Amino acid sequence: MSITLEEFKDLLSDNSYLFHLHTDYTDGLNNIEDYFCHASKKGFKMIIFTEHVREKMTYNFDDFYNEIKKNEKNFETVTAVVGAESKILPNGSLDIPDNILPKIDILCLACHSFPDDINLYAEAFKKVFVDTKWKPFIRVWVHPGRFIQRIGLSRHNIDIFQSLINTAIDEGVFIEDNLKQKLLLGNIIDSTPSETLVVGHDAHSVSELDMR
Repeated sequence: MSITLEEFKDLLSDNSYLFHLHTDYTDGLNNIEDYFCHASKKGFKMIIFTEHVREKMTYNFDDFYNEIKKNEKNFETVTAVVGAESKILPNGSLDIPDNILPKIDILCLACHSFPDDINLYAEAFKKVFVDTKWKPFIRVWVHPGRFIQRIGLSRHNIDIFQSLINTAIDEGVFIEDNLKQKLLLGNIIDSTPSETLVVGHDAHSVSELDMR
């Protein structure tokens, strides 16, 4: 069941979390238990898993969910949040099966393999931010800036990107400060209120968690 915006803020408040983790259920190298072991050893209180999902799933999400809950019982000092990373589609929808939404705590919005059209990109994001189907679930925009860096950092593109960041914040969506890819431009991240940022590793292995 999705956690509310205020609940998510509370979870992040003491900064003792590992956010944006991928496991061997998709393209990660480590299993769920490995991440729990690392968090326990390093003194982190919370793990926020954000596994890739698609409309056509390549793994059993129930198995993924149950394995997280099993490990959470075994590691009493570490709390787990079950999240999913879904890509935005050109029509302003998300590439995720409807039956997964009730099972997750948070939904992360991402841009993957999007057509090189800044106007289509902007319209898709504006639509998904306010769509009542997705709004109760979307909590974080992960690796923002990937698309804008790919198509070119013109003043026009940057202005559109900044306006989307502002819209996301206005709609209660956190912005990821992605440690792995550093995709937010300096002036944009500097102007983004710190209370709306969530530090993310985009980790596909335990070894990538030492960046923070």
